[in-house]
Amino acid sequence: MLPARSTCATTSQSVEVLRQRADLRESYGAVKLALAADPSMDIDTYLARKSAVLQDVLACADLTAAELAEIRRLNDPEG
Repeated sequence: MLPARSTCATTSQSVEVLRQRADLRESYGAVKLALAADPSMDIDTYLARKSAVLQDVLACADLTAAELAEIRRLNDPEG
């Protein structure tokens, strides 16, 4: 059971994906840097805007389709 609000979905597999995949690591880093540059960023917007790149990373890890969908729903309820 996932928490009511997922602020982080890190698995050892997703960390390994980022270590092995320079393209995903660069995309993930670029999104996080861009979001961090916005001083008015709130946590809900932050989670929603990094959701797509997070899904790309997690899709290469060992999460099921149902787990990915649940993380997407929690991080980006309007997406």
